[in-house]
Formats: sequence, C-alpha cells, structure tokens
Amino acid sequence: MNQPDEQIRNYTEGDETAIVRLFNDVFAAERTVERWAWQFQDHVQGAGWITLAEAGDEIVGQYCMMRNHLNFMGREICAGQSCDTMVRSDQRGKRWFVRLASANYEYAAGTGMKAVFGFPNRASYPGFMRSLLWHRITALRHYYYRIGYRRIWGAGIDRIYKFFHKMILTKKTAGLRYRAGESRIETTAHLPDEIEGLCAELLNYEVLSIWKDLKYLRWRYENHPDNRYTFHILWVADRPECLIVTMEKGRDIAICDLLSRTKNIRQAASLLAYVIRLYQATSAQVIHFFGYDDGFFDSVFILCGFSAEYSGDYVFGGRVFGDGDLANKYVIPQNWTIAYGDTDFL
Repeated sequence: MNQPDEQIRNYTEGDETAIVRLFNDVFAAERTVERWAWQFQDHVQGAGWITLAEAGDEIVGQYCMMRNHLNFMGREICAGQSCDTMVRSDQRGKRWFVRLASANYEYAAGTGMKAVFGFPNRASYPGFMRSLLWHRITALRHYYYRIGYRRIWGAGIDRIYKFFHKMILTKKTAGLRYRAGESRIETTAHLPDEIEGLCAELLNYEVLSIWKDLKYLRWRYENHPDNRYTFHILWVADRPECLIVTMEKGRDIAICDLLSRTKNIRQAASLLAYVIRLYQATSAQVIHFFGYDDGFFDSVFILCGFSAEYSGDYVFGGRVFGDGDLANKYVIPQNWTIAYGDTDFL
C-alpha cells in the first residue's frame, strides 16, 4: 500500500534528468542523459517501458525494460530486457521492486509486449524468481584466451612470449583459412549493407535469439554514444558469411557478437583465429566472450584454443505473457542463442 505522499506512475517526458541522477547515485556511475536517450528513447525497435516510484516530488525508484525484440523461429516478438532496476537507499524495505515490476509488466503487456528477459545480479535474482515468476533458463559460459602475460611476467617477458606466440598463431591461422575455403577478411568501423542478408538468413535457423537485423546492429554498435566497436567480416565471393564484433576494454578485448550465416564452424574459426592474431600484435592481454547456444560457440571457441567455464555472473532468465507456444519453448536452454553483446553490460 502506498503512503499518502508515495505513488507509482509511468515515465513522462522530462523525467530523464531525475532518472539519470538517481542511477548515478545508486550505482556510483557517470551515465549521461544522452546515453539514457540512446537506450530508452532512440532504440530502432521503439521506446522502452519505464515505471517510477515517487515519494513527495522526488523519483526514488525505477523498474524498466529497454526495448529488445526477440527472434522466434524467424518471427519478430515484441519483448524487453529488464535493466537498471534501482531504489534509493532510504526507500528500501518498502517492496518497491515487486510493486514497480508488476505495474511495469501490466503497462508493457497492454502495449503488446510478449516477453521479458534479463541477467539478474546476485542481489535481485531471488526477487525475480520468487516474486516476478521468472524462469531461470541458463548461465552463460565464459570463453577466454590469454594472448599476453604482462601482468604476471612484466613487459619484457611479455614481448618475448608474444613474438613466439605470433609464429604459432600464424601457422594455425593459415591452416584454418585453408580448411575454410576461399575467402577474404575485412576489419572495419562500419557495417556494410550486405550484412542484412546474413542476418535475415540466420534468423530463420535459430529458435530463440535477439532480433538482429542491420538496423539493430547499427543502433547497438555503430551508434553507441560511449563505446567504440570494431567489425571483422569474413566474405566468400561477394557475400559476408561471418561477423565478429569486438570492443577494447583497456588491455582486455571483448568479443560482443559472433554471427555465422550457416553456423559454419570452419569459417567462424578462421575469422576468430584472425581476430586473435590481430589483437595479439597489440598490447592486449586477454580476449573474452560470454555466451550460450546449443554447441556452435563451444565448437568454434575451443577449436581456436579458448578455455571455457561456467559463469555465475551472467544468469539468463525471463518470462512470457500470453503466448503458449512461445512459453513452452522459452524455458528450454538449448533453444537459445545469447551473446555478450545481448546484455546491457557492454
């Protein structure tokens, strides 16, 4: 029950300044209104759903979903990713989380939203499962490849290691390129229009994944207000067959996405080996990827020498609203393809 000076309401234009101020206070961050607008207002699939808690004339809590449509066997499903859940420290213990989320789901479902998903942290996970009726679907796997030992051995030994490692990588990359067949690789800061064909074909051969077309990828990566991403594309004849998206995080390299038109392991491994060799020649130390699918990621990353382990930091879950066929397939982990760039952490 709300107190007399408390209310729950949906976002209205002009709230963004107070929302960003609350976010920065709760998470000790430096988010800008421009970053907020990119995520919640300027999304190519539409605006997000935001529900706010007010005490007096101050915004003290939020539950929201950024727009994030799903691919369901080639069909675009209106969905949202739960993110940026927050309650001001002096307002905790009032069940704002459950009250806000319930109101937000009712609001979003009324506009056509069919599913919500997300990656709850350790603090919020029990609430999502017990009170919001989420299903735990899977934990992502962490794939990592060490290309340097500067932090352990120092700069001098690191240079020697990289010199000999480069010779091994050159041989391995050549072997994978030969097995992949005739192709060329391009590294660029911009996605070519031809990527649309790769996306369209791939959508029809995945059961559940994030809806990724060229407009979405350009919004997600090229138009990000804070981060800069690099695109690595394997072409066969005049068609892009594989795409890897990377981002530099200091001396760590994040692989955000790995898309393969036909899930061709040799082609994808050839492109991944190229990416390893490319960053091995820099000061980078480790390459990371988090993801889950029915085995393609395992095959490609392990073929290229990555280690893999369970990652409890990225637990994936969600729920469906009013679509029985979708609900039945939603909870089966092997139906999903989820990549690092599908989270709101990069």
